[in-house]
Amino acid sequence: MCSTRPSAMRRLLKACAAVAMAATLAIAGLSVLAHASADAMTCDSDTPYVGGLDQLAGWGLLFQEEYDDADPDPELLPAWDYSEEEFSIGTYDDASAALVQGRGFLDFLRPWTDYATVTRLSVMAGSVTLSYRRNEGGRYFVEIAPDSALVYLGKTHILPGRPRGWAQRDHVASAPLPLVFGEWYEVAVIGDGATIEVLIDGVSVLTFVDPDPWLEGGIGFETIGDAPHVIVDFVRAWCPGTAE
Repeated sequence: MCSTRPSAMRRLLKACAAVAMAATLAIAGLSVLAHASADAMTCDSDTPYVGGLDQLAGWGLLFQEEYDDADPDPELLPAWDYSEEEFSIGTYDDASAALVQGRGFLDFLRPWTDYATVTRLSVMAGSVTLSYRRNEGGRYFVEIAPDSALVYLGKTHILPGRPRGWAQRDHVASAPLPLVFGEWYEVAVIGDGATIEVLIDGVSVLTFVDPDPWLEGGIGFETIGDAPHVIVDFVRAWCPGTAE
């Protein structure tokens, strides 16, 4: 005899809805993923990087999530792993961006190696960390906290036998940068082996060389602080050439 708690039933219903929606999107040809395989790191050379970062010239599209014309509810994002505790995603304004409220996370776990991620966002309250090379053991993260006047690059190690929220967090680099609540910023993270570079609005703000690096992983973000409230316009990833 087994029982299903209400929270477990909600997760089951959400999972079923996600599977159904994924099938609908696939049939309609509306998949939000830019890569052909769930696991392969494949760059789309037909969609080259266009923007202000010289480091990404000639790179191809690896992944994108746009919020211009779609409802960004998690049921419509079956590829993402997300938390449910105190966390909600909805539309902002005229559905031109995703509105993320409460504490929680979104993860897109993939065995990607050297790539760049570019996210356009605005922090209205609290703070947000953008994950890079997120894997089962940990991640790098860029912390955007307008009330701290600093931008942090951090690294986590998930503690054995604990949920992902129980992780050792270390700030490995920081840079003074007075950010403002409600302003839009484009945050880029570029990895080249053990070297991680962070750029904000096209300007390199810090570079860190890790003596014991995470060398692969996916992307994501986590909202933290007191009643966090974050608006996300887009999330994109780029890679140099075509890799398997």
